[in-house]
Amino acid sequence: MKNKTGVRLFYGIVFILFVKPSRAQNNEQNPYLNSWFTYLSQLKIDSVWSMSMELHERTGDFFKDQGQILIRPSIDYHIQPNASFSLGYTWINVQPFEPINQPIAFNENNLWEQALFKYQIKNVKFQNRIRFEHRWIQHIDENNTPIRINGTHYKNRFRYRHTMQFDISKLKNKPIFLHCFDEIWINQDDWLKPRSLNRNWFYAGIGIQLNESANAQIGYLNQIDRNGDKNLNTDIVQFTWVKNFNL
Repeated sequence: MKNKTGVRLFYGIVFILFVKPSRAQNNEQNPYLNSWFTYLSQLKIDSVWSMSMELHERTGDFFKDQGQILIRPSIDYHIQPNASFSLGYTWINVQPFEPINQPIAFNENNLWEQALFKYQIKNVKFQNRIRFEHRWIQHIDENNTPIRINGTHYKNRFRYRHTMQFDISKLKNKPIFLHCFDEIWINQDDWLKPRSLNRNWFYAGIGIQLNESANAQIGYLNQIDRNGDKNLNTDIVQFTWVKNFNL
């Protein structure tokens, strides 16, 4: 049994830590270092239901350019402590910023379904997250002067994230932890059939557990976007604040 646990832990660490470099070859490099700020919160209503909220402020060229604002509320149903299903909504505002070739700002609205499964091997915590997004994206009509928004177009997208977290030290009796994940994004057709690779995220960060309901993190996120026949590779510094509540 111990041998099996060791093997699972080994492959989990290999997956998280080494999947990014294997995908990062032969990409076009974004010369701008981006900076992202994330707020994550969950309100636990009872043993079964909770409500979650995500707020994201994303800037390009390290605080210089406004990039994206995301607001993402959801309602969560916990079938057991280590498994939950969520139904959520996301509003996204995207501003023009280098090197994205976009003439004016546009909005996206999407609805999504999510399944989250947790497990633990000794002191290492793992998560598997599956999400289906149904996206209504404003269409930029560049055939008019001035350029304007003209209607929306609809897309589906699949996302899978594998997360690993474990404590590495303590600071004044507060745990210091390492948090890593890799997430793949896949475009889907109208019947949810996988169509093409859209994006990949690799994140590695360090955090401090301030109390049972709050932690702060800083980390590095590498984003690879499929852009035509090329991949655009972007380096990002991400700051994260997590605060949970319990009724």
